[in-house]
Amino acid sequence: MPSVGVGSWHNREIKNIAVTLDTAEYHQYISTHLGLLYFVGIREHVIPATVSFMDFLDYHSDRKFRCREAFYRNMGELLDVYIKENKGRLSAADLQILNNFRRSIQGDFVILKCLSKHAIFMDTSSSSFYAVKALADPFPVFFRTFPAMCRTTLFPYGNKIIYDGFLEPYDILLGPRIKRSLEDDYRKARANKAIITEII
Repeated sequence: MPSVGVGSWHNREIKNIAVTLDTAEYHQYISTHLGLLYFVGIREHVIPATVSFMDFLDYHSDRKFRCREAFYRNMGELLDVYIKENKGRLSAADLQILNNFRRSIQGDFVILKCLSKHAIFMDTSSSSFYAVKALADPFPVFFRTFPAMCRTTLFPYGNKIIYDGFLEPYDILLGPRIKRSLEDDYRKARANKAIITEII
C-alpha cells in the first residue's frame, strides 16, 4: 500500500513550512494534481464515469494510486488531452504544474536523512542527490527510521523539488556498510555542491 500525501486536503493549514510546502502552495498543487487524476481515472476506466469529483476526493488512496499509475503509463497524451479539454478553466499556475509533470523523475530512491529545510533523496539509478520538500506531512510521518528506501516521482515546483504525493516504501533495512557508503557519497556531493535543488 502506498503512503500518500494527497489525502484530506480540504482547508488544510500547513504548520511546519520549513520542510514542507506552505499552505497556499500545497493547496495549489494538490487541487491541480487531483483534478488531473480524476480526469485520468474516468478516461482510463479506473473509476466509474458517474463518480463526482467530490466523491473521488473521499476515495481511498489505493484507488487514487491506480489513477496515478494509469497516468504515468501514457503521460504525454493524457496531459495534452486534459489541457486541451480544460484550457478555459485552467489558470497559469495550473498549467505550469501540469506541464512540469513532463520533467518529473520516476524511480527508486533512498531517503538518506531529513534536514531542517528538506530531505535528501538519492536516486538509486544515477546516484544523484536531491533536496526534496515534503507536501503537508514531513517524511518521518511515513518512515520510522532513515535511511529509507521508496519508489516515488520527484517533481519540479517553482524553485523547489517535491514528490508527487505518493510514496511506495520498500521493506528493506540497509546495513551499516551501505549506510556508511551513502554518507560518504553524500558528503562528497555536498562538498562538490552537487546536491540538486531544482529540476531544470
